[in-house]
Amino acid sequence: MLTNLLDNAERHADSTVIVTVRRNSEAVLEVLDDGAGIAPLAGPICPPQSGATSPYQAG
Repeated sequence: MLTNLLDNAERHADSTVIVTVRRNSEAVLEVLDDGAGIAPLAGPICPPQSGATSPYQAG
């Protein structure tokens, strides 16, 4: 999954990809590129798992 994320960022970037990793109370990986982007999602791609605190977080 990580390889796919980075490959897509590189493929669709105009010139820049920035990867940031940080740890607060949880680990965060952020990938930014200067490409056109995609249209916002209307909702979660899949339903939340049991115990998830967010529709985008695994339980």
